[in-house]
Amino acid sequence: MYNVIKSSCVPLVLALVGGLCLVSCGKEVQSMGATPQSSFAENGPNIAQSAQWAAEGKRLIAGKIAQAKEGWPSGMSVPENAMPFAYQSEAVDITADGTYTLHFGPVSSSFNYPDKPTGFTFYFPSDTTFHIIPTSAPKNVERASGRYVRTDVRVSDLTAPYKQLSAWIY
Repeated sequence: MYNVIKSSCVPLVLALVGGLCLVSCGKEVQSMGATPQSSFAENGPNIAQSAQWAAEGKRLIAGKIAQAKEGWPSGMSVPENAMPFAYQSEAVDITADGTYTLHFGPVSSSFNYPDKPTGFTFYFPSDTTFHIIPTSAPKNVERASGRYVRTDVRVSDLTAPYKQLSAWIY
């Protein structure tokens, strides 16, 4: 999978079952076909609580579709996360350094990680005041409201709590 990091912190390359994901310590991760350069203003308590952040999945999917129509650069294989999907996690309050569980979804019946897609990218809000990295291989789980992708994340160097953090996989 081809990813480009856009962050001032040192990226962590994390090998996950079925693919590689690049995670950028709680900042933006850019992937071919979808560019998470949000155009919304940072109004309100934090980005993750905004209506624009909730709508970010539509923009990420549109970017993937546009890239697929344009085609991939010569010599580049199609990224593992090229399918037109984006799933937001349920919100969780970040109050201290530690491990938190994120549930992304509900996911569609065609989403069957690690078979299809074989990889995806995490996208965290750019206004976090801590480092955040996935620490467990994502798993498909059944919940009362549908099927989700679950992964644990490790929060470190927290300087301020973050209410209702949500992230995206795409």
